[in-house]
Parts: sequence; structure tokens; C-alpha cells
Amino acid sequence: MANDYDAEKDDKAKELLEKIFFFEEPEPTEPHSWRIWNEGKSNYKPFSLQFKECRDKSDAFLEKCHVCGHEIIMCKIYGGQCHSAKCRHTRIKNMEEF
Repeated sequence: MANDYDAEKDDKAKELLEKIFFFEEPEPTEPHSWRIWNEGKSNYKPFSLQFKECRDKSDAFLEKCHVCGHEIIMCKIYGGQCHSAKCRHTRIKNMEEF
């Protein structure tokens, strides 16, 4: 039974497992709504783009809630918990038209 070991089958099995479990993740792509804003075709900046920018600048950060113990996203600019309504006026160009 010890002589029944087939190294070639073992290599094929390893290769198959690597294909299944060790795949390369695709490059992250920019959402469609961001493209419209970046091209100047929209007066409304998507909250997801604003949130990413805040995370990159460290204006949004995680803080552990003392009540429930969950981590919540906090805002350094407007204070309190991060919410799309707080920065809405800064995400809209030509606010006086609305």
C-alpha cells in the first residue's frame, strides 16, 4: 500500500486546490456613479465616493460603542456618527439651485 503513492496525482491535486482557493482578486474598479461625477456630468457627488475620501484622509474613523460594543463609523468634520445627511450640502454643486 505504501508503494501505491503517486507523486504526479499529488501534484495535480495541489494544482487544482490552488486554482480553487488561491485565486488572484481582480483590480478594484470605480463604480459607475463615481465616473459620472469625475467627468463633471453630475452635480451630486455620491456618498460612497465621499466616504472613501474621508477614510483616505482619516476624517472618518472607527470607534467602539460603549453601549452595544460594536464598532461605529465616526466623523471628525461634522462630529458624531457618520451619516450621508451631514455632508449632503458639501456634496452638491450649485446648492442654491436646489
